[in-house]
Amino acid sequence: MPDPPEDVLNNRKLAREALMAIADAVDPAAHDGLMEIEILPQSMFPPGASVLRDASAVAINKSSLKAAYLEALDNVSHATYVSDDAKHLLDYETIVEALRSLAVLILLQPEHLMATNLRKSLLAPVCVKQTGVRIARHPDLMRLEKTFIDSLLTSPLNTHNKSPTLWSHRRWVYTRLFRFGFTDVLEDLTGVVMVAGEKHPRNYYAWNHARYLMDLVDWRYEEEKQEILDAVVDWCKRHHDDISGWSFLQCLLLAERRYEQGAVRCVLQDVLHLAQSLCWTNESVWVFLRTIAASKVTREPEYREFLRTVAALEAGIGDQTAKRVLKAAARWCADYRQGWKAGS
Repeated sequence: MPDPPEDVLNNRKLAREALMAIADAVDPAAHDGLMEIEILPQSMFPPGASVLRDASAVAINKSSLKAAYLEALDNVSHATYVSDDAKHLLDYETIVEALRSLAVLILLQPEHLMATNLRKSLLAPVCVKQTGVRIARHPDLMRLEKTFIDSLLTSPLNTHNKSPTLWSHRRWVYTRLFRFGFTDVLEDLTGVVMVAGEKHPRNYYAWNHARYLMDLVDWRYEEEKQEILDAVVDWCKRHHDDISGWSFLQCLLLAERRYEQGAVRCVLQDVLHLAQSLCWTNESVWVFLRTIAASKVTREPEYREFLRTVAALEAGIGDQTAKRVLKAAARWCADYRQGWKAGS
């Protein structure tokens, strides 16, 4: 029989062992790439096991995690009283050990502000400034931090991949890595944001982070621009009922000085053809289509094609809810298209 949960919670030795095992299992330095972490009930583990590992897949015993959490609180409590100046003097091993304990706190409570703020205070001295030049003392620590946070955001965890605290922390980490050129926007968009969007549909926080990433892109490079657009359009097609993805695509296309009008019109026509062929009538895709069709970049031929597609779908379906979505899209598009014409 597995150890009862109260045995682990009330036994400091078992709690310390659980903390060590879990911290080792989710240590990004022990993995080649992102981890896939799951927190599972105790009944799925053999007796005495706190973690199960299979390559990059890590399963964590929830009862053991609770015990390790309490032990980790004791380990990091002293760090809250260390001044920022003193943190600059901490050696590499001390920083790593504190980060390991803090990782356990975040695993159980992704909105643990004290834990994420302590991680920031420990990692901030990693990038120091001397005579106007930024120097990375331990650049591997910041890269490992990104790997750890990205693993939480892309794992099948109920709350982590839609945690505003973790996405905010990722932005903090990414900003510092960007200064040293240790980032790849397209890779982060497809490998983190889009994966998080799949794990938790309509993930506003993930796609808001994507907007931040777009501010870091050098839009003069046509190849990178096209790769980003292709990736986002492909994702939206495969998740056509996810309004957060379509909203991001809309923002991407209509932002100034990013894409030529011809590229926007091509996307509009492409999605219109797919919507008609697959009979998409959900509100998410039609909010996107109506907004692009009503924008100043859309010419009369594309606008008429939009209206023809609406009419064809209306004629071919009997669902009254779908008909209302299509009629509302056409009416909204007509009103706002006339509005900007009158104001131009």
